Amino acid sequence: RNGKTATFMPKPIFGDNGSGMHVHQSLWQGGTPLFYDEQGYAGLSDMARYYIGGILKHAPSLLAFTNPTVNSY
Repeated sequence: RNGKTATFMPKPIFGDNGSGMHVHQSLWQGGTPLFYDEQGYAGLSDMARYYIGGILKHAPSLLAFTNPTVNSY
């Protein structure tokens, strides 16, 4: 009714920009980033590495929500 079309497809129009389907995530507590550790591997804290591991472990299930259409692949 406003001349707009809503879509949840990451790339609905060929040759135009899509959503990129990427998300930046960080956890903070009291102004301190919890994913950073100067001494950690690649500057990552243990919490960050476990967080990444959890996302990777559950990636197949997450894909049903984050990549639901054939345009996602």
